[in-house]
Amino acid sequence: MVEPTRGIDDVLFNTDILEGILGHLYHPDAVRLLAVCKTLRSKFRSNNIEHRPRLLVIASEANHLCEIDLLSGELGRTWAIRSRARGWKRLKGSSLQYWPTCVATSPDGYIHICQYKGHQVLKFSPSDLSYVSISAQMNSEEKSPEGIAFSKGCMYIASAAAGHIRRFAPNPAGQGYVPMPDYLVAFYDSGRTFGRIGRGLQVPWGMVTGPDGNLYIAMDDEYENGDDALASTSGHVMVGLIGADGQLVSLRPFCGLNELLARPSGVCFDDQGNLYVTCMTSRILQYSGPLSSKPGQLMRVAAQWTEPGEARGEGGNKPWDVRWHRGIAGICAKHEPLLIVTRHAGIWQRCGSNIAIFSAVSGRLLKQLKFGQEHCRYLRQLNMMLID
Repeated sequence: MVEPTRGIDDVLFNTDILEGILGHLYHPDAVRLLAVCKTLRSKFRSNNIEHRPRLLVIASEANHLCEIDLLSGELGRTWAIRSRARGWKRLKGSSLQYWPTCVATSPDGYIHICQYKGHQVLKFSPSDLSYVSISAQMNSEEKSPEGIAFSKGCMYIASAAAGHIRRFAPNPAGQGYVPMPDYLVAFYDSGRTFGRIGRGLQVPWGMVTGPDGNLYIAMDDEYENGDDALASTSGHVMVGLIGADGQLVSLRPFCGLNELLARPSGVCFDDQGNLYVTCMTSRILQYSGPLSSKPGQLMRVAAQWTEPGEARGEGGNKPWDVRWHRGIAGICAKHEPLLIVTRHAGIWQRCGSNIAIFSAVSGRLLKQLKFGQEHCRYLRQLNMMLID
């Protein structure tokens, strides 16, 4: 006779059943389920069971955070991002009222979003994406955040307008983060700094924490506030070195100086510590990581996405951000790693943004997510993203 509890365990902890359940749950829901039972967590880890991956992407012009199911390609929940700062006035007659740009997950699992037009970082719940609080408040000079990352217990913000990489530490008097006195300014080529360089501006875009705990920033050395990004091919990736206590130490070039990058913007690492960079020539480049024997060396063009006219600089969608994923069954072989790329349409193209999924091994385009007119108001100007 089978002991009743044993029979229940055989059902509850059956690997096939667990895969079926967890394979339909997004990360926050899977975490809550696994938290109730140590045996569940053990089975989850030992059998490499994976939750259902979701993409969280910022739609800047639409002022929305959007949840996209990577398996089905369907748009899920969307949340409007509004200014929460006291005394911050709405810009009348402008579609660029808040312009959220970058998103990152803090060590405690919360989602943090920067607003380009508002001097603040907002905190959202990972489970239902509801607004929680203001994470950080920036002064009027440190506006236009384009990059956010976490390392060594601190938050770091890259400000396009001020040209600073600023550290924010946990607020000892309450919730959120407060600005610290240490910051970095990019000195590039004979002491030139953020600001006017030649005919353009030196502007930081995406920023990510590397496997060594330092910051890696996509830098446009001669930014022109226009759509002919191919006219400027002097971008590269810089590394911001961080001390043991989280203090910013120095900033120096890491890679891309020899490749003539046209507005590098998205940066991410894979599980081997290699770096991927997007630029507006439609290439996704792979560089050896900081822990390798030859850090910053170009390895290959990992993928390329060019549509008619784009190679000649005639506009169209622009590769903007990139994220690496270890593999999603249903899109490719279960353990074939992927590159997910957002494409950033010009402001005049209201529904042109889309998402592509490439094989990180072969560079082959596996899937392209396009969204029609019915989703236009939510998905204008896809920007930075994260996968959980």
